[in-house]
Amino acid sequence: MKLIAQALMGAIVGFFATLAILKGDIALSLARFSFELNLFLLVAGALLIIGSTIYYFQFKQAAQKEVSGEEEDALDDWKYNRFSDISMAIHATLITNLLFTCTSTLTEQPLWMISISGLFLVISLVLSFIKPTLIRIMYPERSFPSPNDKDYSKKLMEISDEGERHVMLQGLYKSFNSVNSLLMLGILLLLFYSLASGASQLFGITVIAVILLFTNIQYILSVKGK
Repeated sequence: MKLIAQALMGAIVGFFATLAILKGDIALSLARFSFELNLFLLVAGALLIIGSTIYYFQFKQAAQKEVSGEEEDALDDWKYNRFSDISMAIHATLITNLLFTCTSTLTEQPLWMISISGLFLVISLVLSFIKPTLIRIMYPERSFPSPNDKDYSKKLMEISDEGERHVMLQGLYKSFNSVNSLLMLGILLLLFYSLASGASQLFGITVIAVILLFTNIQYILSVKGK
């Protein structure tokens, strides 16, 4: 019901925004700010790469310490929280630099900026590939599956205890609902931008709609009859 209410509210806002555009002849274009936008993404991408790298080496260094008693419990808490921080930082790094690569290429920026965006994207991908290895560092006594295993997610769930599964599933379900709401809002925003700028975003709207349809059908089929 909450999801339906959010979607309905978004539809109402989008409807009135559309009417305002059609009556007010509003013009909206981001092209004039393309260089500034890409410069901002360059700085943000660089800072995220530096921060993620520092977090990564701090984690590895701390994980090699030999402690006992209360210090061991404190270190375990620190490693868990820092692993969460690293995960968020690396995801933000990858998404920001993917956006940087797309915007710098599509807005025909200078070659040096496009080259830097490509380099940043490669570094971000490397960081995302090595992130799962930190779980083995955090829990050396447990036999976690290889990140390259095609059934990695399934095997990770199998070796996790009930408490860990509950935490993971709770987080995933919240994320699933948030993604649904945000993608629907994204469709409305693309519609708003299309009407305001005169540049049709129909392809993007269609892609998001297909993703929404696929993920919701996949979820329903996964839990059906279980």
